[in-house]
Amino acid sequence: MPATPSIPNTAGISIPRHHRAQGVALAAALDVLENQIRGKTTEIRDNRLSCSATCHKVCTAEALISLAEDAEIDAKIVAKEQELQAVRQAAQASNRKRGCLRSPFRSSLPRSRPARQEFAKSQRMQSGT
Repeated sequence: MPATPSIPNTAGISIPRHHRAQGVALAAALDVLENQIRGKTTEIRDNRLSCSATCHKVCTAEALISLAEDAEIDAKIVAKEQELQAVRQAAQASNRKRGCLRSPFRSSLPRSRPARQEFAKSQRMQSGT
């Protein structure tokens, strides 16, 4: 059986060339996997920070992740959007109705209490009461 050429190690151990080549290939594959892990870890951290910044008052990222999936969520969102639209339309109709009954002079009145009191006092003085 022919001996495979080997490269001496600094410790005096001989390592066959094919084993060294396999070790280099494995080290390169390990580097690729470590880079992928670092990338995914960074992505997870960024997503967690963004989630925490968005809903930190409601719940933590872990609590959000642990929520069960709701199969009817799309239908619920559509129903709530329709409900919200109906409320907005009712508010607009109410504002239009009240707008007709408002005095046109209301906006000319001072807004702060001391200014209103001063305005009322000057009006009383002008009318003589």
